[in-house]
Amino acid sequence: PLVYDISQPDKPKLVNMLPAQGWPTKIRVVEGTKWLWVVHGNTWAFYDLTDPANPRLAGADEGPNIKFVPRGKDNPPTSFAQHPNMTYSSVANANTLFYGREDSSTGRLWIEIYDISQPTAPKFLAKIDNATPRKLRGNLLFAFGIPPTSSRIQVYDVSNPSNPLLISEINDVPTEIKNLGFGFDDHIDYDPAKKIMTIGIKKAVPKPYYGRTLTDSRMGGTISGVAVYDVSKWDQPKLLGFGYYGANSTDRLINMDEHVYANGYVYGS
Repeated sequence: PLVYDISQPDKPKLVNMLPAQGWPTKIRVVEGTKWLWVVHGNTWAFYDLTDPANPRLAGADEGPNIKFVPRGKDNPPTSFAQHPNMTYSSVANANTLFYGREDSSTGRLWIEIYDISQPTAPKFLAKIDNATPRKLRGNLLFAFGIPPTSSRIQVYDVSNPSNPLLISEINDVPTEIKNLGFGFDDHIDYDPAKKIMTIGIKKAVPKPYYGRTLTDSRMGGTISGVAVYDVSKWDQPKLLGFGYYGANSTDRLINMDEHVYANGYVYGS
């Protein structure tokens, strides 16, 4: 994982490179805590962010509650799948796990919500159908669905995790973005001070990584960008604009969660 100083957003500065076993594929903060959750391959690690410029790898007996929730091959509540759902498609705060699940035979998505205040004895609280969790910001859960079964963008008030309330949704990609061949990526964030929501957009290209056209939410050949929404009224999200990088046909990028990689095409292969 790489650590950047973004105090000057137009001049990000690399300040640290952290060693991690394998290939880190997903990085997110355990919301409301000092812990960074790094997924690499079929395992994970947690880093203490007390000093953000110098994250410290957690010891065996320390870390957020989510670290100590049982992993295994059984279905909840006995234990939670280690890979891919528990590590790739779930988010958590100090006491609550939003566990993303998928039926691979049907493609059906849903979120199971668990109280993990006692991590070795997780307690089921509620379920959200037709969605997968992507981000927590305070008491807001940002999730994605698959149209037309469910809205592509879904925002829930989870201040009471036993009763998640849908407060905002965007049914599908706006026409002006879709007409350029773009779709929503699964990257999303929210600035509460400015009441702005940002959503990643991507455009599939003919020869992405390994020469395949991969367009799922985890890995796809893309030209990448962002759409910006005014969400001062959650029930009326308003598209303010969008932009993208890599429109030239010779640019080939791979989007893998919070990472962007160049593929061999960039180097002439």
